[in-house]
Amino acid sequence: VLWWYQRRVRATTVGFVEAVRNFVCFVLKLTYKNVEKDFLMQLLGPMTDQAIFEDLAEKNNWVVTGDTVFVGEKEEMVEQKEIVEKMPIDVVTPILAIR
Repeated sequence: VLWWYQRRVRATTVGFVEAVRNFVCFVLKLTYKNVEKDFLMQLLGPMTDQAIFEDLAEKNNWVVTGDTVFVGEKEEMVEQKEIVEKMPIDVVTPILAIR
């Protein structure tokens, strides 16, 4: 059982479990593309109803296929940057010279 689910705080703080689950969903989206459903449900903490998981999946645009959950594309988060070398050739030539 997860540490945050065992604490007394979750019982006294309204919305604590939901906030932690939202954070876990955010980190999963940044980290994974596909996740095993059992592992994902462990990370989200104990759920009294399958409908809670289904609501989270719908809210986060996840696609559940059997035992695997597709949490998102990573290509859309990658920034491409063109690298331009600004070293003159006369500086590089002695370094690359083979004798």
